Amino acid sequence: MHFLTTQAVPWPSRSSESPT
Repeated sequence: MHFLTTQAVPWPSRSSESPT
């Protein structure tokens, strides 16, 4: 699943970076 940078995430997600 891809998360948008506009979402409030606990980790510093990027345009094409996954938490896994």
